[in-house]
Amino acid sequence: MFRFTIRELLILTVTAGLAVGWWLEHAKNSRAAERLRVVEKMLQHTLDMYEEHTGRKVGISADGYSAGQDISYHSQKTESATKHTARTWTRK
Repeated sequence: MFRFTIRELLILTVTAGLAVGWWLEHAKNSRAAERLRVVEKMLQHTLDMYEEHTGRKVGISADGYSAGQDISYHSQKTESATKHTARTWTRK
């Protein structure tokens, strides 16, 4: 019959474990990349619908912040809402 030393069995076990671990990680990353592509398509569709509805061009840059959005309009609207809320609180 075959004779194997403990060292040979250990090398075989470690090699098989590394191969299986690498394969599982690769499969996991492939599924995550596919989900990311689907989410990216959904986000782009949503941004296209927003642009069509409002006429304002909005895009997402690589760092995740909006690019091309009119920030001053947004901040004026927020400040106005904050002032209104403050007046409401002071009246009560």
